[in-house]
Amino acid sequence: MKQIAYIVIILSTLLACGEKQESLFGLEGDSYRKTLSEIDSLADDYPAQARLYLNRVDSNENKAYYKLLSTKITVQQESFLITEYKDIDDCIHEYELSGHSKYLSRALYYKAKMVLLCERDTAQAISILNRVLSVNGNQKSKVAASAYDELCQMGNLEDYTKLRELSQALDDTLLLARSYLYQALYEGETSFADKAFHLAQTTGNRKAIRTIYHDYIRALIEGHAPDSVIIRYLPEATTWNSPVGYFTVSRYLYDHPHPEFAKDFLLEHGTTMMEYDGMKSYWFTPNTYAMMSYMYFVALRSGNKEMADSLLRELKPIEYIYNAYENLSHEKEVNLMYEGGNARFRYLKVRNYIMVGIIVMLLFLLIIAALYIRRIRRTNQLLQI
Repeated sequence: MKQIAYIVIILSTLLACGEKQESLFGLEGDSYRKTLSEIDSLADDYPAQARLYLNRVDSNENKAYYKLLSTKITVQQESFLITEYKDIDDCIHEYELSGHSKYLSRALYYKAKMVLLCERDTAQAISILNRVLSVNGNQKSKVAASAYDELCQMGNLEDYTKLRELSQALDDTLLLARSYLYQALYEGETSFADKAFHLAQTTGNRKAIRTIYHDYIRALIEGHAPDSVIIRYLPEATTWNSPVGYFTVSRYLYDHPHPEFAKDFLLEHGTTMMEYDGMKSYWFTPNTYAMMSYMYFVALRSGNKEMADSLLRELKPIEYIYNAYENLSHEKEVNLMYEGGNARFRYLKVRNYIMVGIIVMLLFLLIIAALYIRRIRRTNQLLQI
């Protein structure tokens, strides 16, 4: 009877733990769940991990805010798989009815970003962004500054003054740097670009610094700036060790021969892809394939046959990427594994099996112990006889 009582107590304890399995694995409290406002902050820098936390929240808790955050994360991840705008339209409608201008302006801003991402419809995006500014009114908010940033990127460079005013009021150095970048493009004065780069570097945000350099160099190339200006900033595109920069430089060198620069560029960066054996999942993308194709022709044009042959050998095995890249059947796993979500995602997939396995093993050990105790008692009884 005692053994049965012990078994019942242990099983009850395990079932109680089963109701809160995260406690058993050290994932209780803030480490496992976050509030919607906490997820909102997390999504700024870690959208994939924010998605993981959002999936643990009851969507009925605050439907409009939940849909707003889901859209924000989608935009932050730059997902091209958006097929409809129902969620964000519902969100916009809800905030229009409630008169919550702060969240309405955010919802409109994210819809504009979605339109740009998936439809490349700049006219519609500009219309929505102007509505964002109208709803925002005179409030000095981050969403208004971001709206002006997007408008400048789409060619409304004269808005750099409004962006600068807001970025100074918000004490946002990166947006301030971008305002100087747009002024440089608007007025054709490189000194403002130099100031933008200096401000960006003071933040220490490598991704933002790299983006500002790339945006400026691309704008110079697309705006047919003088070669002397482009060639001055072109080396900066390769400083940050990213496919975007290499692609920009190789495309430019393909269209505008600069033999000496091309020779130095190939000697310094031509073998980069071959050296990144451990980072193929990062480098081997369609953009990388296009970049290496440009570099191949640049090498041929420069008379560097050895480099051209090396690049060609690298290009052949990754031709499949154009087809394989479209296969996104494992997108959910990739998103959840990105930026810290891997261990938690694995746990979520196997936790039920782990609990069942633990219970089965404990039952087996209890049965073995009970049989062993029973055998000892029978032996004692026989010895007493």
